[in-house]
Amino acid sequence: MSKKIKILRILNRFNVGGPVYNATYLTKYLNSDLYETLLIGGKPEKHEQSADYILNDLEVPYRQLKFMRRAVSPLFDLLSLIQIIIIIYRYKPNIIHTHAAKSGLLGRLASLFYFKKIKVVHTYHGNVFEGYFSHFKNLILLFIERFLASKSTKIIAISKLQSHDLIVKYKICEKEKIEIIPLGFDLYRFTENTNSKREKLRKEFNVNGSTILITIVGRIVPIKNHQLFIDVINYCK
Repeated sequence: MSKKIKILRILNRFNVGGPVYNATYLTKYLNSDLYETLLIGGKPEKHEQSADYILNDLEVPYRQLKFMRRAVSPLFDLLSLIQIIIIIYRYKPNIIHTHAAKSGLLGRLASLFYFKKIKVVHTYHGNVFEGYFSHFKNLILLFIERFLASKSTKIIAISKLQSHDLIVKYKICEKEKIEIIPLGFDLYRFTENTNSKREKLRKEFNVNGSTILITIVGRIVPIKNHQLFIDVINYCK
């Protein structure tokens, strides 16, 4: 029997969100006779919900990186880079697949220190090229991302719009290097027992059945642009 293809999958952190679901499903449902996956990532921030229950429910083993942080930290980022390099040399992956900004940067940098031929794939779950840093820092970040993209085997965009932005707007890489793969989610729990859930929610917030309810879900931070949601509601009154 031939050896399994080993995949090292790297996340920013194990908090509840799209990247965790995506990486967990990819890890769980790849053919286990052909692939073996090691999933690693940082701890969630104090204000974030841990994704442990997602990983445990799907029985996906994972390993937390002690020093990985969401925020930029020269010391912790360097320590995380060293830890990832050590993991790469011990695990000896055939493929390194990074998800989102921080793990994409550290994971792909770490792959450059591994002197064996491997495939490196990065998935963009959004980007940090606007709204996070100053213009000067954005220029540095774009330079780094373009360099890392040149060293990557494939870049994965989760939508046509994102692919267009990466190719045309930010000039991260050429069109031939990008593949568009929309995220897949199990949405069944949002479609079952909808009537009883609707009644329960309206009763909890004392809202009658004829009142229209509109909800936005996302972190309360400027980049999520909740103000636009409020402006739209005011405009439609």
